[in-house]
Amino acid sequence: MSELATLVTMIATAVIAATAIGTYILTRTLVRENQLLREAGTEPDLVARLTTDARHPSMLNFAVSNIGNGVAKSCRIKFGSDFDMSKLDHFAIRSGRDWKSIGLIPPGGEMSTFFAQGFRVIGDEPLPPFTVQVEFRNRDGVQHEREFRLDVADFDWVGSLGKPPEQEVADSLREMQKDLRSIVSGIGRLKVETITTQERRAEAKESIESQKRKRAEQEKPRRKADDGQPDSPKGK
Repeated sequence: MSELATLVTMIATAVIAATAIGTYILTRTLVRENQLLREAGTEPDLVARLTTDARHPSMLNFAVSNIGNGVAKSCRIKFGSDFDMSKLDHFAIRSGRDWKSIGLIPPGGEMSTFFAQGFRVIGDEPLPPFTVQVEFRNRDGVQHEREFRLDVADFDWVGSLGKPPEQEVADSLREMQKDLRSIVSGIGRLKVETITTQERRAEAKESIESQKRKRAEQEKPRRKADDGQPDSPKGK
């Protein structure tokens, strides 16, 4: 009987120990998941990528975007040793492979700059794929590092049709500005003659004298006709 009681006690102890261990593991897992959720809600996350320009699809831009929910501080980017700069037009990117500072990128923010003309890097001899290193810190100062491999060949098939609405509005405003300038320049070319008060009085006097002379010339034939008409007979 005592052996049975001892066995039951040992089994119960083992069950309690296993339950405690399971509870501990579950608690640690929940704590870790809560920590990850909190970090996901406050941590920044930077992504380096190539994009087409909204107004000029044949142009490529280089962009670093913050897709996280926290502020990215002390951001720096660096192009890898496999980066061929000979075909690029942007002087800042061609300035070398040193680290380039961005400063601060808020959540959902982006730093974008002109990268290259499409026909210069996409064609018979396209720009080889290259790597970009990105470093940044979160609000607590913890540093994060990312590395991305970019390839311009991803945009070999990209095209466009028409213009974005904002570009059409801007073009219309530009045409209106040209029309207004032409109108203003036309008004500016109007000839304006100046005249003094004395000259205006002399012109008025000359006009009056001219009208008098015309009236006198018109009255001369009438007077001659009146002088040649016989007197009417007097009553007897």
